[in-house]
Amino acid sequence: MTIFKSASAVVTCAAAGLAAFLALTAAAPAQAAAVACSDGSPDVTGRVTPNAGCQFSDTFQNDAPAPTVVNTEAFFGFSDWIFDAKDNDLDGVDEGANTLGLVLTGDAQSGTWALTGISSLAGLDVMLVFKGGTIADPAPLIAYLVADIMGSYLSPFFGPSGQVQDISHVSVYYRETVIPLPAAAWLMLAGLAGLGFAGRRRKTA
Repeated sequence: MTIFKSASAVVTCAAAGLAAFLALTAAAPAQAAAVACSDGSPDVTGRVTPNAGCQFSDTFQNDAPAPTVVNTEAFFGFSDWIFDAKDNDLDGVDEGANTLGLVLTGDAQSGTWALTGISSLAGLDVMLVFKGGTIADPAPLIAYLVADIMGSYLSPFFGPSGQVQDISHVSVYYRETVIPLPAAAWLMLAGLAGLGFAGRRRKTA
């Protein structure tokens, strides 16, 4: 009788852990309000390379205050971006901690970019946000999800006549992608292990 009560308690514990785990993992990333660059005119997806995605805001013209704007816009479907640094006028980082080591070499039209503070993107999503003039196509605020720690850029901003416009500033944001296993998952695993142990005791009784 004691074994059945123990097994019942373990099942209850496992069920509670599973329910909590599912509730935590069911929360999907925020739905992006931003627009894919491929849907813009012109398509500026390839202006910053290498990248794993390009989106622009059809709501905001500036990423200040940071990181409120980019998280409200939910670039690439996430609203937990952390502001790291900003390079005004592309003459060196002048805002933020710059833990990623953003270095831009070039001018307001073209150049190269590098994240000198990290050796890889392991465990991180990193986004470069470009700000252009108030009147710019496809939009004054364009974000690139980078696919490496260095690359090149061309201004993604175009005027009414198709002329390339200058970049006003570039900001870098990041988010951690390695998430510790929730406590509820450990509770569920412990419950399942206990259930297996109780089952073995019942067979040997």
